[in-house]
Amino acid sequence: MNSTTLLVILCVVVVCAVAFLSIPHSGKNKAAEKKVDPAEANKYALVAQDILKGIGGKDNVVSASYCTTRLRFVVKNYNQVNEQAVKAAGASGIIRPGKNACQVIVGTKVKSVYDELDKLLK
Repeated sequence: MNSTTLLVILCVVVVCAVAFLSIPHSGKNKAAEKKVDPAEANKYALVAQDILKGIGGKDNVVSASYCTTRLRFVVKNYNQVNEQAVKAAGASGIIRPGKNACQVIVGTKVKSVYDELDKLLK
């Protein structure tokens, strides 16, 4: 085989692999596509609302994001953050790694709380 033939074969294999990986396959794990129970969503909305109050309200938030177990905030006024209020909202704790940064430890449900928090920040 010459190099041109090998190149054509390689291209065909790559195109087939990309096509195979981009096609949805039946038999996916339906448990992974769980819907959030409305009562749970309401619980997360209340937690997000209370955390936002403890952080100093919407006007004090410059930006918000999340990681594995934490809500990450950049705030305008560091002194408006009420750690006791944030903990009373259901957070395990709060970390202040910088002058205007706060990390609220929420736990494994952080994505659900963040989704509700994001709605409040808009």
